[in-house]
Amino acid sequence: MSRKAAKKAPAKRQTKKPATLLKVSGVKKSFEDSGKIIEVLKGADFEMPVSTSMSIMGASGSGKSTFLNTLCGLETIDEGTIKWRVEKEKPLQSISDFSTSELARLRGKFFGFIFQSYHLIPELNAIENVIISAKLVGRVSAETKNRAKTLMETVGLADRLKHPVQKLSGGERQRVAIARALINDPLVILADEPTGNLDEHTANEIMELLIKVCNESRGSLLLVTHNPDFAKLTEQEVHLQDGRFI
Repeated sequence: MSRKAAKKAPAKRQTKKPATLLKVSGVKKSFEDSGKIIEVLKGADFEMPVSTSMSIMGASGSGKSTFLNTLCGLETIDEGTIKWRVEKEKPLQSISDFSTSELARLRGKFFGFIFQSYHLIPELNAIENVIISAKLVGRVSAETKNRAKTLMETVGLADRLKHPVQKLSGGERQRVAIARALINDPLVILADEPTGNLDEHTANEIMELLIKVCNESRGSLLLVTHNPDFAKLTEQEVHLQDGRFI
């Protein structure tokens, strides 16, 4: 009988689970309206890995915007915990551990915000609107101004640097908003219905650009949208229903 040594099975390749960037556990949030308590978030659990794209869908009034506001610490929660990985090499930290000033400072560096209504400052020109986010966290320098110019080129507005924002089209304004969101090199972009005020063609262009710049920057994208086609462009989709994620 042959005594050939049995061949070892090849070792299974282990895929390392990506680190968690955001973690929400059991979050509840309610509001009072005319003496009546309205529960919006009813024990929401949510987890987002580093360097990924996710979309949140849900009916109008399901609490999507409330969730974003609590996630970034703009609104306090009634119950539960919200944790951020402020630096890639550090553990998750509960935002309840931060002082009000610390929370504001970290929020400006950790998140980049894109809104449906742009929220540009009409008194400032296009590139000044991009730089303003850096000013808010005390990061304005010659390097910052050069980065702002580069970002304006990236979003296709190299010829609109000093253009009054009131004279820009809706799509151009949202491009400025994308550049502004990226100026502080945030770990995550929060985009709340970023195409809601745009026509279909422009909306498609903006979504393609948003996915592209987030991929290139290796940042994470958290997109709130009503459009299932846009949701499919992200790596993961979650739905907010009756105050919880499903």
